[in-house]
Amino acid sequence: MVLEALELQRRTSNLTEDPRLPAKKLSIEHILPRGWTVENWPLLEDTQEAKDARQALIHTFGNLTLVTGSLNSSLSNDTWSKKSNTLQKHSILLLNVDLRNVDEWNETAIKNRSKDLFRLAKNIWPFPSE
Repeated sequence: MVLEALELQRRTSNLTEDPRLPAKKLSIEHILPRGWTVENWPLLEDTQEAKDARQALIHTFGNLTLVTGSLNSSLSNDTWSKKSNTLQKHSILLLNVDLRNVDEWNETAIKNRSKDLFRLAKNIWPFPSE
């Protein structure tokens, strides 16, 4: 629901098309897969601390996006280059547009996207000022 609200917020510009979401049911995709491996998703340092830090980011909003169920299945645990190409070819969601400009999907990219999505969320759900 939160990811759908973020998508709709990106569509509120008078320059974008109709703000309705696609009729197909969307599913949550972990960009960095839950089952990541060092071979497909190398770490800067292959240490337990680096693995723990990465694992802590798996379920954060910066690492999540929306796709159709069939696209989600096809993305699986692929490398970032394969996922990125597939998303570019098949996703029309504005939530995924910024992913096109990311050369490498890693902890820094996830944190940066988290910050961007948080700024967007504050437009939807502003918090009271004191």
